[in-house]
Amino acid sequence: MACGGAVTISIGVGQARAGEDIDSLLQRVDAALYKAKAAGRNRIERA
Repeated sequence: MACGGAVTISIGVGQARAGEDIDSLLQRVDAALYKAKAAGRNRIERA
C-alpha cells in the first residue's frame, strides 16, 4: 500500500533540572512540542 502525502515531524525535547519532578519536566517538553507545531512543523524545540 502506497502512502500519498507529506509527513512532518515536530519534536519537543528537554533535560530534567536538579530536583525537578517528572510532571514538571513533561509539562515543559509538551510546551516545546506545541511551540514546534505552531512554528510551522518539521522542527525541534527545546524546553
